[in-house]
Amino acid sequence: MAVAFVTIRNVASTATANSVISTSATLTGANPCIVFDVGIHSTTVSVTAVTWELGGTPTRIKRQLSASGVATEIWGLAAAVTGSGSAVAHLSASATCLASLLLYTGTDPTTPFPAAGVVVSTSTAASVTLTPVGLGANDIGHGVCHNITGNVTVINTNHRLKDNASTPGMNIGDSAGTTPITFNTDGAMVLNFVSYVGIRIAATAAAAVAGWGPLLGLERNQHVI
Repeated sequence: MAVAFVTIRNVASTATANSVISTSATLTGANPCIVFDVGIHSTTVSVTAVTWELGGTPTRIKRQLSASGVATEIWGLAAAVTGSGSAVAHLSASATCLASLLLYTGTDPTTPFPAAGVVVSTSTAASVTLTPVGLGANDIGHGVCHNITGNVTVINTNHRLKDNASTPGMNIGDSAGTTPITFNTDGAMVLNFVSYVGIRIAATAAAAVAGWGPLLGLERNQHVI
């Protein structure tokens, strides 16, 4: 089964200490997972926890911090309970932040976010390509960019969220299979004010096909008499 994108919900907030930034969606489909991207305009504030209203404990996949105050965090929940619910991020202190909740199906029920698949960048190039390690034909590569200056113009293959107006800006995209995620910008990104993170969302492993194995070491098409 291949991983498939379902929906995205996003929210911007100036959060107070230990308050929440939350958004809600309806999750349906087989082998679902939740990805919760958070961008924080701070060098010190972090996400202390993320919850999914219907149950389970999301974990941090990666935190990437630029030198001048753009923190990118990606949290995920495997085998998420389906239904309508809210994802909530708790912050360690007051900070301006953005959050996006993304839902995918067809994901590995135990390890949909392999740690070895994570890639990061702080490049200011006009085109930045993220290739999560170990992508397979049925996987999806998921990438997010948070930045203070400059703009992301388009993400290949799928530009799921485009917000260049907020501070930090937030742009999210994904690509199916082994195709990398490429962020094209206006060339105005500034060093230490931009942060990219890419992850691999692993597909459900193919089920073994039941059948007759070799019988007593006999080759195929031989018969026991």
